[in-house]
Amino acid sequence: SQFDPATLLCYPYSDLYKQTNSKETHRIFLEFHQFFLDPSAHLKVSVPDEISVDLEKRRPELFLRIYIATISKLCKKRVHPECQRHLEDFQQKRSMGLTLAESELTKLDAERDKDQ
Repeated sequence: SQFDPATLLCYPYSDLYKQTNSKETHRIFLEFHQFFLDPSAHLKVSVPDEISVDLEKRRPELFLRIYIATISKLCKKRVHPECQRHLEDFQQKRSMGLTLAESELTKLDAERDKDQ
């Protein structure tokens, strides 16, 4: 796809903190901040203004777990529509036979059907 992959990478990463303890949560959030929220991030995604103001005022390593969860949920909600557009574009291109590695995708589909 010719789209920016930042939103597609941000979406699953925003849930990663749920699988960690509090110490790991902060490490994961610092990575999340570095990859997606920092003004100089290569994979920068847009965030609500209230979050960007907070991120500018405070150091991310001092955020509480509950606030990390809030930021992650808001980011996920913000990038969801773009992820949907990517998925719809991919499905449309695949139906027209314009995707790369179609044989691998067909194998994955067959495995998914077999697993169900």
